[in-house]
Amino acid sequence: MPAKIDDITSTILEKLKAGTKPWHRPYAVTTPFPLRATHEPYRGFNIIWLWMVAQHKGYSSPYWMTYRHALSQGGQVRKGERGTLSYFYKPVFDEEDDTVIRSWILRTFRVFNADQIDGLPDTFRPKTQPATETARTARIDAFLAAMPAKVAYRGNAAFYDRSADLIVLPQRGAFDDDDTFAAVYCHELAHFTGHSSRLNRQFGARFGDQAWAFEELVAEISSALLGAELGVPTTLLDNHASYIQNWVSILENDPRAILSAGKHAEAAVSYLFEIAGMQRPSQAARAAALPDDPTLATAA
Repeated sequence: MPAKIDDITSTILEKLKAGTKPWHRPYAVTTPFPLRATHEPYRGFNIIWLWMVAQHKGYSSPYWMTYRHALSQGGQVRKGERGTLSYFYKPVFDEEDDTVIRSWILRTFRVFNADQIDGLPDTFRPKTQPATETARTARIDAFLAAMPAKVAYRGNAAFYDRSADLIVLPQRGAFDDDDTFAAVYCHELAHFTGHSSRLNRQFGARFGDQAWAFEELVAEISSALLGAELGVPTTLLDNHASYIQNWVSILENDPRAILSAGKHAEAAVSYLFEIAGMQRPSQAARAAALPDDPTLATAA
């Protein structure tokens, strides 16, 4: 495992030990996805990690790129600026069948925010406009209405019953507002994706153990990513303090676990948009932002 992954995990652990869940942000306020030089959105835990860095450093641009890509766009990283660690999984293909992925290798690289780079075109410093409340609400309602999950409205607790493949929610009127309802629903939908007939995540032998806590971590990050896509403020979610302590223990024992959770969360979010028959808003935004220059569209 690249040693620098420890830097990401150490930062996450520091936040968790302070009682702050770093993936919680008020997404109903404009929060642009971190974007590559190609306007392609980052995926998995890179999204939350780059958001954290941008918030800490005060960066306003959503664009992040390597030193080489900055040069290719006519930019120059300012002297003294430090890059931010990012990562990706590189597929290793079978020697006999190059269409079959045999394994994945974790790779890291350094990226710079556009605010650290002089000479870039104005397209890398966009003035973002938040979606109207009507458009945001319509998007959330359409997404939830498209879900094929079985839902029972009863009681005063929200949970996913894996044995019955059933999401249980209190009546909608029991929630403080529609955003709280949507945030909780999205969290349970993340658990719904782990069923054996779907993404088949084998976590959680029993409630309260570390395997269950890891599944909760996946669901937490999934709902944060869903919140970013749909405009649902995940600050409305809450968790037992025991989960946070278990997450600390998990990350201390395995610094790579946060990346694994992010990978599973990304798969869950992609799956939910696929079964909803909807394009992810971040991908739609990329299509709208992409300039006519074909060389930029194909840059790595």
